[in-house]
Amino acid sequence: MRKLKYVFVIYSLSIIISGCKEVYNPPSVKNNPFFLVVDGIVISGNDSTHITLSRTKSLTDSAATVKETGASVFVVGASGVIYPFIELGNGQYITNQLLLNSGEQYQLKITTSDGNEFRSAFSKVLTSPPIDSV
Repeated sequence: MRKLKYVFVIYSLSIIISGCKEVYNPPSVKNNPFFLVVDGIVISGNDSTHITLSRTKSLTDSAATVKETGASVFVVGASGVIYPFIELGNGQYITNQLLLNSGEQYQLKITTSDGNEFRSAFSKVLTSPPIDSV
């Protein structure tokens, strides 16, 4: 009988406690600033470079990720040399074999379809050391 009394008290407390919760929706969940997301690494050498462009969405939004299409993507050198990317669709952009000069700095330049321009900071070309063993 005593055990049943404890079970009843614990059950009653759990109902009371769970009924006192209030949902908190922070401003970041309510408002979606629709930021541009750039995913990729610029590779110098014989490999191609892939960049994916998309937009942020609300945490409560169940819709699929919005891909950024119709953008112009370039790697721009400090000397003015420009390497364009080709749009593959669905937010995918590619360029083949960027043979970048290790003595020059480069930046990624993106112009979205609505005319907004985004530029990364200029960065030098980093080279990976050779793999000595596996």
